[in-house]
Amino acid sequence: CRSACRQRLKILGKKYDTYRILNCDLEEQLSAAADMFAMQKVDTSVRLATACNARDFVRFVKQKAGQNGGDVVKQGDDGCAVTLTQYMQELGIQDPRTLCVETLGLMPSPYATLYRHFDVFSKMRPRGGEKTAKLLKLFLKRTHLKGKYFAEL
Repeated sequence: CRSACRQRLKILGKKYDTYRILNCDLEEQLSAAADMFAMQKVDTSVRLATACNARDFVRFVKQKAGQNGGDVVKQGDDGCAVTLTQYMQELGIQDPRTLCVETLGLMPSPYATLYRHFDVFSKMRPRGGEKTAKLLKLFLKRTHLKGKYFAEL
């Protein structure tokens, strides 16, 4: 795969060099007339939280609950530290090994279209309920644990 990619990049580089040789006069004319203030801004905002699929997310949650269940994830109402295992039990997840994509409501809606966004972080609209919204916020937001789980994912 690497050799094919490397070969494709070399071919593209040669094509670009040929383009520059053939069109250098045209490029110089266009760049001389270009207005620096008329340049377009390109938005490179990337939502990394949507980069992993639901199955990988559930697998990661199971792994973290099994291996790092003693991690302190928040402070309780009484000021006591709440571990990941305790937090999941608060959410009604007694055994993290039983988690799956369907029980968390992470399956795409059969009524969703390409252009209709479904906000899984909202408490008003999560398909899996408030439990799923809280679990997603814990693992996919940078504000919890300074983004530790998000970075590991």
